[in-house]
Amino acid sequence: MIRAAAWLGILLPLLLSAGCCPTPPVAYWGPTISLDELAAKINENNSKVPSLWGRLDFQATIVDSKHQPHSAGAHGVLLYRAPSEMLIVANDDFGGRFFEIGATKEFYWLKVVPQLDTLWWGRMSDVEAPTDSPIPARPDLILQVLAIGTIDPNFAHEPYIVMHFDNNGDAYVVDTLEKQPDRVLLRKEVKYDRQTLLPQRVLLFDETGRLALRAQLSSHEPVPVAGVEKEKWPKIPTIYDLYFPDTGSKMQFMLREQVLAKSGVPHEGSIKLPNLANPGVSNVIQVDKGAGELMPFN
Repeated sequence: MIRAAAWLGILLPLLLSAGCCPTPPVAYWGPTISLDELAAKINENNSKVPSLWGRLDFQATIVDSKHQPHSAGAHGVLLYRAPSEMLIVANDDFGGRFFEIGATKEFYWLKVVPQLDTLWWGRMSDVEAPTDSPIPARPDLILQVLAIGTIDPNFAHEPYIVMHFDNNGDAYVVDTLEKQPDRVLLRKEVKYDRQTLLPQRVLLFDETGRLALRAQLSSHEPVPVAGVEKEKWPKIPTIYDLYFPDTGSKMQFMLREQVLAKSGVPHEGSIKLPNLANPGVSNVIQVDKGAGELMPFN
């Protein structure tokens, strides 16, 4: 018994020093602001970014319908026009098109050239319709992450906005609720840092409550705005880590040289569905085929 106690006296400090019992995070219990104040401050920042152009470095692991991962990296450009248009194009080191993902009010698409040689596309009106050909990474969800815009200050309107404070995470958590005929659904959760009020994480949920996309946002940098003092320039995340749990696909893109527009781009008509008659890939899959009759060709 004495020998066991002696061994315990030796092992216990070693185990503690090895990190078996990590120190829990220190919770914040100080003053916080109301949802009205939070919305006003977020709107002040985000309303200054009606559009975006930026270079990006891109890494992706796309998991196909056979659960096979396909990984690659590339460089490209991001275009965004609030609130419903987005385009990410990435090229390989030799300038060849590697990847394209986009969305407009009418359509969404994903084109992966190497390995998969496929263009997936569909209509926004049927984006959540059942399908036999699921898209590996949903563009409409990525658009929702990029389009973390202003918050309607009338919280009685749909979609409903509610907030709570995460003491352990030292962050405001803003939820978006969608009313259905027989229930209310949680569709989006955005975590904002208490001190900077900048977004750190976005969770998007499907209509069954399953997580559809997890996005970690970091390295917030300013976007130059003409006529606005430099210290008041809006800030946006420049590193996006995206995970799609339904397929296992992952993406990371890192923005740089971000501006509201470059040489007038993006503008109306600069973001559009690829030419389906000449898509530049061997396989074209209409994700929502059967949900309607429309089949556009450019």
